[in-house]
This record gives sequence, C-alpha cells and structure tokens, in this order.
Amino acid sequence: SLSDLFSGQKLGKAFGNLGSAAGIGALCGSFISGRLLTRNWSPENLYLLSAMFGLVQFVTNYFCVAETLAIENRSQKSIDIPNPFSCISLLTGPSNLRKMVIVAVMQCMPEGKNISDMLQIYSSENVGMVPVERANFVTAFGMCMMFGGPLVKRTIGMFGNRGHTTFSNAMTIASFIMYGIGQNYYNMWLGLLLLLPTMERRAATSAMATDLAVAGGMGRGEYSAKFGNIRALTVIIAPLFYGNIY
Repeated sequence: SLSDLFSGQKLGKAFGNLGSAAGIGALCGSFISGRLLTRNWSPENLYLLSAMFGLVQFVTNYFCVAETLAIENRSQKSIDIPNPFSCISLLTGPSNLRKMVIVAVMQCMPEGKNISDMLQIYSSENVGMVPVERANFVTAFGMCMMFGGPLVKRTIGMFGNRGHTTFSNAMTIASFIMYGIGQNYYNMWLGLLLLLPTMERRAATSAMATDLAVAGGMGRGEYSAKFGNIRALTVIIAPLFYGNIY
C-alpha cells in the first residue's frame, strides 16, 4: 500500500514511519504483557488478549482504511495457481534490480525477528542477564525501533539513499562487533545503542528496488509480494544459520 502512495526517497521515509509504528507495538506489547504476567495472568489469557487486539485491527483495517490502488490501475494479468517460489525471478531478472534485491536480502539477515532468538540465548547463557534484564532489553529494542523510524528521514535527507544504506550497514557491523568483543551487560546495551539508527536499514534499498521493478514492468504489489516471500525465507534460514554457528 505504501508503494501505491509514494516512490523514491518519499517511499523510503514512509517505510521509516511504518517501522516506528511497529516499534511502538513492540514496546507497548512487551511492557503490557510483562506487567500482566507479574499480576498472575496466564500465558493462555495473554494469547486471548492478543487475539482480541487482532480482531480490532481487522475491523479497523477493513472499515477505516481506504483502498490505495484504484480499480483502473490494477493489473489485468490472470491469477494463476500461487507459486511461493516465483520470488526467485527477482534474482534472475535485470542486473540493476537483482543487485538491489541481493542487498536488501543481506540486510534482512540481521533484522530483529532473525536475531531475537540468538540474542535471547546469548544474553542468558553468555552474558548472564536475568529474565527481568532480558525483558528490559526487549523493551529497549522496541524503543529503538520507535525512534529509529524518524531517523530515516534525516539520514536519507542528509546522505541520500546510498549514503543512508552505507551508514546503516556500517553501524550494524559496529553493533555486532560490540556484542562480540565483550560478553557483558554493558556491551549488550552499547551494541543496542549502535543499532538505533539502523532499525530501518532496508528503507532506501526497498524503495529503490520497488521503483526499478515498476520501471521493468512489474506491478508494485507484485514486487512487494515476491520480496515478502524472499524475506520469509531469510526468517527460516537466518536463525538456523546463527544457531549452527553458535
């Protein structure tokens, strides 16, 4: 939907705003669930509460969010049997699009959902953080997501798409080096601080890849769906890779 409304740097900045909203959800969700658990709520009740939030979101999206793609602008292609591996075509297409997709895929590897399990194991087994400290760390991670979104507007505005991507990648490297050089409480927090401006590291490359895909005759929704499948593959591969290395 965002790619229907924006393009270029504006699309990258819109991705940043979306990341901030996700950060607010992660922050509020972890805070509320943690407090409810301390009040003797069972995990089953928390899942029921989450389901209620999901129902509210469904109703809100269906009745309150307007369609972003007008009927006359929709693709006239016939709907074939869904093929989840059609996303591989992004890696065999035009070289400029292929390069952007490969960069975006590599940037997916250190995303929060891909490293969360590894961080939990590392912080517990190697750093020795107790459950309360790990919960506070997750809450702080959500705060970084919330504040990292608005930073995208500044970094893209100051450095451009290429500069934003280079800066984010460099800060991600610095953060993981900080985690690795010292297995202690303070290094975990310093590493998280370095991750603050990288929470939307993929915003610029995703925006550029979308524009390249559209220029090549692909629909915006078609590209988003195909890249979404590739991103899902990284969610499968990355935790297995990190776990085996660990």
